[in-house]
Amino acid sequence: LFPYTTLFRSPDSFSSGFRRAVAKAGLPKEIRLHDVRHSVATTLLREGVDAKVVSAMLGHSTVAFTQDQYQHVLRGMTEAAADALDQALGG
Repeated sequence: LFPYTTLFRSPDSFSSGFRRAVAKAGLPKEIRLHDVRHSVATTLLREGVDAKVVSAMLGHSTVAFTQDQYQHVLRGMTEAAADALDQALGG
């Protein structure tokens, strides 16, 4: 997605590269790099990656902050939780 040398040159270079990638992909220009952080955290947590690992990946000092600020409830998650409870209680 980004040339390796651009990734670590400067935050501005990374942000500019991200904006170019968004445009090239035909995505709405309103998508922010920070939105991707939220999406990554939500996806990893939904997929069962340990919250401590996700928190460390994002550089947060506490798991609570990661879960409170970055994990979002997506469509289907409450149904999946209800199904899991149903299974735990014997179906």
